[in-house]
Amino acid sequence: MITRVGAYGFKITIALSFAAVLPVYQALGQDPALQTGLPPVSIEKTDLDKDGNLSQSEYNQRLESLFSERDINNDSFIAIDELPSVNNSAYQKADSDNDNRLNKHEYIMLRQMDFKRLDVNEDEVLYPHEIFKW
Repeated sequence: MITRVGAYGFKITIALSFAAVLPVYQALGQDPALQTGLPPVSIEKTDLDKDGNLSQSEYNQRLESLFSERDINNDSFIAIDELPSVNNSAYQKADSDNDNRLNKHEYIMLRQMDFKRLDVNEDEVLYPHEIFKW
């Protein structure tokens, strides 16, 4: 609870409730349960036009090559044990066919969770101040 005295001497009390804030937080793509737990992508390898920002297109291109790097046994799928730091809830959400492994499309969907979580203004570009929150 926050109490402040306004410009005209009125006391203003604001009660903050986690239950009231959580739906707004989730609506902005900030659902803490869906943070992937995966490390950030390399800005140097992802920022193809070298403008200091990561566009959705640049990010997706990087994810294509990351899939091959993460597919340790080269079976065209990524099992949860090939992503040791992954948040299990996020992994399960991305596994749309429930086969306990991610194909390339599902892996990209998993990594998109981080992009959407960080892109608060939903302009499909991650700016340095947004990337820093990773």
